[in-house]
Amino acid sequence: MKYMAISVSVVLIALCTVIYFMFHPKSVAHYCVDDTCIDIVVQNKIGVGGGSNYVTVYRDRKFTRLFLYFGDYAQFQMETLALISRYTVDGKIAISGSLPVKIQGNLNDILIFEDSTFYREASNNEVDAFDFVREHGRAI
Repeated sequence: MKYMAISVSVVLIALCTVIYFMFHPKSVAHYCVDDTCIDIVVQNKIGVGGGSNYVTVYRDRKFTRLFLYFGDYAQFQMETLALISRYTVDGKIAISGSLPVKIQGNLNDILIFEDSTFYREASNNEVDAFDFVREHGRAI
């Protein structure tokens, strides 16, 4: 009886994990300009009104979703555009669009944040973070 309860618990935990991964997809793409590299993750956060999509830019490589909230990162809402430069400025990658809604750690040595008060499409010198992850990303 004891082993059956353990088996049922393991099956339920595995089932809940699979359901969580199905309903909370996350995609990551690695982006490099010269020698400066970042990881870009598109993720959904559950909220009262159904949730919001976010683009999160990480300093370090992210291979699994278990380590997403560790290390230095900046988080942008998906509704606002996050345009990433194709060239570095003083060895830093410029991200224009809205300012991040959350910054954890220090990213000043690799990123420059430029606030844009109006909506615009990506120019030839920029790439849209969401489109880049959609085209080049992998699920984690």
